[in-house]
Amino acid sequence: MAYLLVACVVAGFWPTYFGAVLGTGMTPPHPGWIIHAHATIFLGWMLVFAFQTTQVWRRRVDLHRRFGIYMAVYGLMVAAFGLYASFQLEVHRFSFTGDLDLSARRLLLSLGTIGLFSGFLGAAIHCRRKPELHKRLMVVATCSLASPGVARLYSRVLELPNDPILVQLFLLSPLLLFAAYDVKVRGRPHSVIILGILLNALLFNHGPFARSEFWLSIGRTVLGPLV
Repeated sequence: MAYLLVACVVAGFWPTYFGAVLGTGMTPPHPGWIIHAHATIFLGWMLVFAFQTTQVWRRRVDLHRRFGIYMAVYGLMVAAFGLYASFQLEVHRFSFTGDLDLSARRLLLSLGTIGLFSGFLGAAIHCRRKPELHKRLMVVATCSLASPGVARLYSRVLELPNDPILVQLFLLSPLLLFAAYDVKVRGRPHSVIILGILLNALLFNHGPFARSEFWLSIGRTVLGPLV
C-alpha cells in the first residue's frame, strides 16, 4: 500500500510537476520556492511512510519505533507547512484569475485534506502502542494526503471518463483495497478504514458546501487580507 501510494503521487504529478522539473513535461503552474518546498516535504512524507512500513515488513520493529518519534515530528511539520501552502497557493491563484470565490472554493478542499491528514496522524501517534489500530490510522492519514495525486492520475495521466461514480471509486481505491484486505484477514473491514472512506468521500463531494454563501463568506474573510 505504501509503495502504491508513492507511485500514484509521482505518476499523478508527473505531467505538471516532476516531469516539468526534469525538463520532460509542462511548466509548473506555481513557480517559486513554495511549490518546490511543498512537493519536497509531501513526497518526503510518502517516502518516509514507505521506509517505516518496510522496517515492520523486515521485522525490524525496533528501528520502526526508534525512527517513529522523528516521523511524528515530520508529520506535524507536513501539516503545518500544508496549511501555510494552502493559503499561499490560493493567493497566487488569485493573482492570475482575480476570482476570490474560486480561490475560496479551492481552499476548502486543501484545508479538508490537511485536516484529515492531521486528525488521523494525531490519532495514530496517540495509538502508537496499538499496532493494528496505529497502522490503519497511518494508512488513512497518508491516503488523505495522497488524494490530490490520485485525482491527477485519474484525470490528467490516464484520462479516464469524467463519470462521477468512477471518479469517486478511483479516488477511494487505496482505502477500498485496504478494506478488502481486512475482509480477507479479519473477516470484516476495520472501523478506522470505514471512517476513512466515509470522511474522504465527504471531502470529495465538498462542491455544494464550497459554493454555499456560508463558506464563501468565510473564504473571502480569511483570504481577503492576503490578496
